Amino acid sequence: MEQLRARFKAEMDAEYAKIPKLMDDARKDAQKMAEEIRTKAAAEIQADRQRMRHELDVARDQALHELWTSAAQLATLISAKAIGRSLSEDDHRRLIDEALNEIQESRR
Repeated sequence: MEQLRARFKAEMDAEYAKIPKLMDDARKDAQKMAEEIRTKAAAEIQADRQRMRHELDVARDQALHELWTSAAQLATLISAKAIGRSLSEDDHRRLIDEALNEIQESRR
């Protein structure tokens, strides 16, 4: 019985000795998982930022195009009323090009 008790105590001591290594391994695994999660989250955030920037650029370009189209139509109507006749497509383009050049020169 004494031998059995001594063997049991030796086995328990050996198993208790393994506990610090198991805890250290578990801590390292947890740190590795946390770093992987952080890395994945950072990549997802960057992808979302790029997607949102692209969407904003597309929306801005579309809004500018719509604004430009509306301004061109309004300029055509005003010109037609001021001149008293309808403008041809070439007249319209020429007036728009002239207005653009004037705007660009005034910004310089």
